[in-house]
Amino acid sequence: MGIIAKPDLDTDWKDSSNCLGVDPDLFFPERGA
Repeated sequence: MGIIAKPDLDTDWKDSSNCLGVDPDLFFPERGA
């Protein structure tokens, strides 16, 4: 049994997250941008 996200799931935390708009390479430097 897997986890299923409901369409009405509260995702407001994504809009106010501190990493919103930050360069992903800061989190994944091994990608070698």
